[in-house]
Amino acid sequence: MTGRVAYILGLVGVLAAAQLAAQMEQVAEGYRPFGQAPKRVAFSWDMFAVDIDRCAVTWDPPLVIDGRSVARWRDPGTYLEWDAVMSNREAYEVVARVACLYRSQRPTTVTMTCASSDGTLKDERFDCPK
Repeated sequence: MTGRVAYILGLVGVLAAAQLAAQMEQVAEGYRPFGQAPKRVAFSWDMFAVDIDRCAVTWDPPLVIDGRSVARWRDPGTYLEWDAVMSNREAYEVVARVACLYRSQRPTTVTMTCASSDGTLKDERFDCPK
């Protein structure tokens, strides 16, 4: 067996062991498939299956970050299938307020439109601090 094959088998073995341990912890905590929702545990594949808020954030006028105009949350990133997400609306607000450091001298308004996991929509506007 070559070193590369041993490395790959070792890596897959470590990942499989971590996943199996996480699933066993969930079963010990009372999770049953097709029953109640599992308790979130570290290293489990479904640890990402949590309720999240999705927010569309805009700045008017746009911010200037590294010479690029940033008017929307997704502008600084690459256009992939998804945008960066956070677990709650408050986290989006914190990042939006921090991004206000890049505002021009003109007053800048932040608009957030958030959809929560329960289906509610919330619109919010606030001005960047001076």
